[in-house]
Amino acid sequence: MQAPATSFDGHPGGRIGWRRIGRHMKDLLRVCELTSEDLGCLRRLVNEFRSDPARRHRTLEDQTVLCWFGVVAPSVADTVARAVARLGGATVLANPLDLAAARVGSMENAGRVLSRLGRVIVLGGLPDRDVARIGAAAEVPVLNAFSDEHDPCQAITDIVTIEQAVGSLVNVKLAYLGRACNVTNDLMDGAALTGMTMAVATPEGGQPDPAATVRARDVAERHGGQLHITRRIGDAIRSADGIV
Repeated sequence: MQAPATSFDGHPGGRIGWRRIGRHMKDLLRVCELTSEDLGCLRRLVNEFRSDPARRHRTLEDQTVLCWFGVVAPSVADTVARAVARLGGATVLANPLDLAAARVGSMENAGRVLSRLGRVIVLGGLPDRDVARIGAAAEVPVLNAFSDEHDPCQAITDIVTIEQAVGSLVNVKLAYLGRACNVTNDLMDGAALTGMTMAVATPEGGQPDPAATVRARDVAERHGGQLHITRRIGDAIRSADGIV
């Protein structure tokens, strides 16, 4: 993950608790860039917000969160706006035409420009390579709402939901059914970091990316979990504690 370009002392991320997630963490672009400690802190923050939604109502007071979506995604934009409002901030949805690469130059320049328009940048529907380049150049925290190959927010939400329902992620088995997508990649990484066992059952031709599978399987084994890829739904859901 990218090192912060400036101090976090004045950043809203510092007030939310990102300093406690990890000194190296500036952005949330994909789960595979997190450590198990990072993910644990994020899960605790989610539970803190759920137990007392009004506790952080001034975290983004008088601050603007800038959203740049490469595709039309009204449901995601609405979700982000609601979350920012609960933190006391305002959301601005940038016009893609105003921020097109032809007008702002490189993605790195876009990151610098966007940093001057909001205290947090939320990106959605952009290619992963562009998300990474913007995150590297931006001087404020960058959140990947969803991209071609990653959806860290949805994956972390799924993991937290399972944890709340089961009570603990120790010895938990998670089953994923269907064609692999951007959520699958981050869900495999998240399950691996928590030490869960995950079984992915996909139709022919719908398997996860081989490189992502190898990476997640290696992380899972190092954290006491396992990752299985199969075409048999019955094998995936057998003894499963949760199904996605």
